[in-house]
Order: sequence, then structure tokens, then C-alpha cells
Amino acid sequence: MLQCAAKQGWDLVISLKRNLPELHAPAVRLFAHRLPDVEVTETMRGKTYRGQIWDTPGLPLSTADPQLVRVVRSEEQLTQNHYPKFVTTGTKPGLSH
Repeated sequence: MLQCAAKQGWDLVISLKRNLPELHAPAVRLFAHRLPDVEVTETMRGKTYRGQIWDTPGLPLSTADPQLVRVVRSEEQLTQNHYPKFVTTGTKPGLSH
């Protein structure tokens, strides 16, 4: 498929997930000991989003296929900032003890 796309002059994006461990694991190891190339943090409506991107162009696809590919890894982390809860004491109307 890669050769067909190359003949057409197309660029492909292939998403590697854990369902293909033989491809996913080497991609994760590629960036394991390296800081991300880009880090972004943004807070909106009580939520903090943190994104990280690693990017490496020009790696051979495999020993059998030396076509160069670009490998990009991204991670996103979401943190919800919880607001303090107010504690009230006493009884509420209509409730019995």
C-alpha cells in the first residue's frame, strides 16, 4: 500500500495503537529516553490539558523496506480541577433526625 501511495504522490498517516504491538512497541521505545519536542498546557473551564509531541523524520520503515517515514508520537493528559465543596452544619427544613 505504501508503494501505491508513493506512486500517486500521496502522503499517508498511519495510527499505531496497542492492537499492533509489533509496530507500537518500537515506536514508543524510539522516544522513551527523549524529552518531547513540543509541550503545551492549557486551562479551560476548570480543566487543565497537557499535550506532548515527539517528532522524528527520516527513519527507514524496516530493513526490508528502506523507504523513509516520519514517526510522530503524541500524548494528552487531562486534569480536572475540583472546586472546594461547601460544608454546612445544622438541620434542613423538612428533615427529621
